[in-house]
Amino acid sequence: MAEDAAPVVSETYDEVVFTDPKEIFYRQLMSVPLAPKIESTQQEYLCKVFNDQDDLLVLIEAQKFLQEELNVAKQKFKVVSDELTIVNQTLVTAQHQQQQRDVASKKAKAAAAQRKPKPSTQANKKTKTS
Repeated sequence: MAEDAAPVVSETYDEVVFTDPKEIFYRQLMSVPLAPKIESTQQEYLCKVFNDQDDLLVLIEAQKFLQEELNVAKQKFKVVSDELTIVNQTLVTAQHQQQQRDVASKKAKAAAAQRKPKPSTQANKKTKTS
């Protein structure tokens, strides 16, 4: 946009038209004082000259801020990831130890069962017939 170009202004206009109002309604409408003219609060912006250099500096600052936030998030992610790795390793170790205990327990039960003398079936038959 050229520096000497006029700013773009957008305005709206509302109008209410009463056709053939009753006399009493007409007097009520006319008795209302006119509203004071309100100056636009945006008047100062209509003549402002925008500078691309200022916008660029704002964008650079925003980019720096986002980069710092991203670095902080990456550091937090790394800490959590490392903690998760340690927890997973501990869990695998605990599961392995539990499996070893289960195997040892089964072996001990099997060994105990083999040591226990089984009653002979012939001895049982003799005692029953006698």
